[in-house]
This record gives sequence, structure tokens and C-alpha cells, in this order.
Amino acid sequence: ILCENDRLDHLPKFIEKFDEVVRFEQGLTLCRVVTATELDNGDKKRVEEALGKRLGPEHKLKLDYEVSPGMLGGLIVKVRDRVYDYSVSSRLDQLQTALLKPIE
Repeated sequence: ILCENDRLDHLPKFIEKFDEVVRFEQGLTLCRVVTATELDNGDKKRVEEALGKRLGPEHKLKLDYEVSPGMLGGLIVKVRDRVYDYSVSSRLDQLQTALLKPIE
């Protein structure tokens, strides 16, 4: 049907949504973890434990790791429509905002 209606370019989005529905039915929560460098197994375990505590025991987590060499450091975690930004860049932005804020 997609091919007949010249909508084949939408296929990746359909697959992504289908995967989302399957994970939901299986009780899985997909978490994408973005870091500047590859994490070793110990670091991955700590990230998984921290996310488990933050999201609660009712979530079975499936973590996908992505390396983004452009990051200075830290990590960014994407869970459904939420983003937890623990990157160095984000912290520097927060510090800059605090330093530029007028003193009352």
C-alpha cells in the first residue's frame, strides 16, 4: 500500500511505531543513552541501576547505547518523550545562566 501510494519514505516511521507498540505490550521501556565515548560494562551497569531507581521497578528497561564524539562528556538519556540531559555542555550552559543572572 505504501509503495502504491508513493509513501515508501514513511516506512521507517511505521516500523519505529510498530516496535514501540510491541515493546509496550511486552512491558519494555526503551532508553537511549548517548555518551561521548563507549561505556565499559561497569559503567553500563551503573547507568542501568540509576535508571531503574529513577523510573521505578515496574519498568523493564532495554538500553540502547549511542556514541556521539561531538559531546564533551557526561550523558544524555532519552526515555519515550523525556530527555535527561547530564552532559557537560548542559551543565556549562546552566552555570553560564547562573553567572549572568543579575544579583538582587
